[in-house]
Amino acid sequence: MVYYPEANKVYVYPNPLLGGPVSGCAYVLTVNGRGGTVTREQCKPAR
Repeated sequence: MVYYPEANKVYVYPNPLLGGPVSGCAYVLTVNGRGGTVTREQCKPAR
């Protein structure tokens, strides 16, 4: 998992020890403020 506080996003990788961001993330969690909702989206395939 990689957290970007300025974007309120957490990127989840299927196997971070094998390639990290280069291998593409599985999904991203977006936090909508303190006490807000959390949404989960599939990552878009890398091109």
